[in-house]
Amino acid sequence: MECGTTLDPRIDQELLAVHQEATKLIPALFEGIQMKMKGSLPDDCARVWLAYLAAEVYGNADAAIIAIVHNRGRQAQILERQLFECITKAEYYINNPDEARLEFLALPFRDKKYMDALQVDPTAKKYVACVNAIDVISKTFPEVPEYAKLNDSKERPFAQMLGDMNDPDVRKEYALRYRRKSQTPHGTVVGMFDVLEFSDTGCIVKFDSRLFDPNLSIAEMTIFLLKFLDLLDQYLGTKRWNEIEVLDGRLNEIIKRL
Repeated sequence: MECGTTLDPRIDQELLAVHQEATKLIPALFEGIQMKMKGSLPDDCARVWLAYLAAEVYGNADAAIIAIVHNRGRQAQILERQLFECITKAEYYINNPDEARLEFLALPFRDKKYMDALQVDPTAKKYVACVNAIDVISKTFPEVPEYAKLNDSKERPFAQMLGDMNDPDVRKEYALRYRRKSQTPHGTVVGMFDVLEFSDTGCIVKFDSRLFDPNLSIAEMTIFLLKFLDLLDQYLGTKRWNEIEVLDGRLNEIIKRL
């Protein structure tokens, strides 16, 4: 099978290389890292969240590049948003280890609510296992059921994880990096201006969704990737900060000439 899409020739190859090297470094930092258990629980739930979100960041960064290079900029935006979301959540749970633990323990409560929405048969093996897990957790960790009920039985809203929404700078970052990138993929009316071009003579549908400046998006993603790598290096104690610094220096030089 061959891809018949004409690739975007505007992609800066040096920038692409730095982005790809930064992406590949994510799994490399986990080499030799063990998730130790303390009884029936991980001894560091924040580290578990970090590992989970690292896998998501890795996949989102790679998939977004594929979409951008293939002129699917609108589709890349939702992946860029998810990358930003995962990095922010990782920072939040590292800074709030107690909540990382509670949210991890709330997993079967979240899962049961999801299965109830799907109308899963209560006698199904997975459903029964979930109910049993809730029973054990409720008895062993009596603080969890009450926690699980917060926020309409959902994880803390992402906006709260990002920061104080009374701060105009936080609201701006939320609007720019989270809400704006959601408009087209979620099919909202605001997203129409990215797809439809209105004029006195009519309306044109832009099926080609190439970005106005693909290198700007790639550079922005790479900045966040390097920030995430620094977070991983510090929290996991991998002592590979020198590799991250080299990538950061190369990225800065590229940005200067773009």
